Amino acid sequence: YVYDSVPSEYGKEVDFLVIFFLLLAIFLILPQILYKIVYNLVGSYSEGWIDDSLVVNVLLARPLANILNILGFVSHAEGISVYFENTESGVYESVSIAQGCSGIISVVIFVAGLVSFVVIEQKDFYFATPFLLIGIIIAYLANMLRMAIIVIVGHYMGRDMLGWTHQNVGWVI
Repeated sequence: YVYDSVPSEYGKEVDFLVIFFLLLAIFLILPQILYKIVYNLVGSYSEGWIDDSLVVNVLLARPLANILNILGFVSHAEGISVYFENTESGVYESVSIAQGCSGIISVVIFVAGLVSFVVIEQKDFYFATPFLLIGIIIAYLANMLRMAIIVIVGHYMGRDMLGWTHQNVGWVI
């Protein structure tokens, strides 16, 4: 609607935004819509189109528990939960990892941004492939570091500080 009213010197920026938001819709919204249509769930609430518990367990909970064990903390994963010792209270506690903590949204934003840049600058997709792979790996490792820091804070300082760290520090990483 407003595409033609933007000055021509901002053409690349506008094209980038159009492609970027289109890709976000394709990666984030379209799978949800198709899932609801295929499984006749239109109009009902559903968590998502993938099995959250399996994905979270395999890609987040188990690796996080392994990282914590390597760092010398007693922990283990069951389903979407990671169990760890809270040294402040002396109690074995758990944290549940939600799909929102998976970093999937960050990766989708990164992929949409990189693909939009490649299209606008008319670069070869072979040019972008290493950046795409490296970016996804770095995003995954940064997310694992974020979750490990949050649990370690909970280990030493208790659940309240764990929550504070998750809310205020986690997004910085």
